[in-house]
Amino acid sequence: MIIEKIRQTSRGQEKQDPNKFERDVIKTDIGELKITFIGHGTLMLECGGKAIHIDPRSELADYSRMPRADAIFRPSSIESLITL
Repeated sequence: MIIEKIRQTSRGQEKQDPNKFERDVIKTDIGELKITFIGHGTLMLECGGKAIHIDPRSELADYSRMPRADAIFRPSSIESLITL
């Protein structure tokens, strides 16, 4: 199903509604952690009213319809975190 969504967006069809992405919710001591799978290595994490976008790809989602990012991690910034 995810592969078909990527094919549809690459053909110029409408991007997926942000509320229809696959999402896991994990209860934590500070509230719910929502992990939204957007495609490939692209994720959105939400917790405590904050949103983190990991490797955002505009061909997979319409980010104007998604929560505004408090932080954005791209592959180069993720690599620098791993080496800390």
